[in-house]
Amino acid sequence: MNKTENHRLLALEKLRLAEMAIDEELYNACIENCHFALELIMKAAIYKAGGTPPTSSKKGHDLLEISKVKINGVKFLHKKILSTRTVLPLWLKIYNRWDTDQRYQYLNIDPLEMDSLFDAYRGVFKWIENNYVD
Repeated sequence: MNKTENHRLLALEKLRLAEMAIDEELYNACIENCHFALELIMKAAIYKAGGTPPTSSKKGHDLLEISKVKINGVKFLHKKILSTRTVLPLWLKIYNRWDTDQRYQYLNIDPLEMDSLFDAYRGVFKWIENNYVD
């Protein structure tokens, strides 16, 4: 199995875990799995396009850093996200809410905010999967 497929399968599993967590109102588990799912699907897209995403240290978990990986001199996903009007607001909602260090904190998230954040993660995830991984 190649890196693209491996990351895609792991990403789908993490998204499924996030869906199960939100159904059980386990919001910390939901957001952690959403973030990990998006991280993995972004890396799958980068591998498929011939790039190499960061895989270690804080950069390996930072969605902005991952999006800025250059392929043929262009910040591959970052440019696509910024130029897609339907995805950009979802991306900003995620990016403005998440900090990698939050993995070590209890997040007191309002259920309505969590629903909106989950929808943003899922929307960006599906857009990347459909356009750059499948």
